[in-house]
Amino acid sequence: MRTRLAERAARFDEITDLIGRPEVAANGRKLSVLLQERGALEPVHALNARVAELEVRRAEAARILSDPSADPEFAELAREDAA
Repeated sequence: MRTRLAERAARFDEITDLIGRPEVAANGRKLSVLLQERGALEPVHALNARVAELEVRRAEAARILSDPSADPEFAELAREDAA
């Protein structure tokens, strides 16, 4: 599932690049199709960014929890994030 999400988010980025090109912007039909596809992919792109952010937070929490010298308050916050 994560791979499919990343692939669709990458397509969003690709379309964003394409619509900035003069040859695409000059082609109203192609631009319209790309803008529709981009609009449909926008929630996927946002979800992918959120999942990536949560993966980073979870990895950071795991790092803190595996460190025996970690501050107890940080460890508690890390436990909450990992839950």
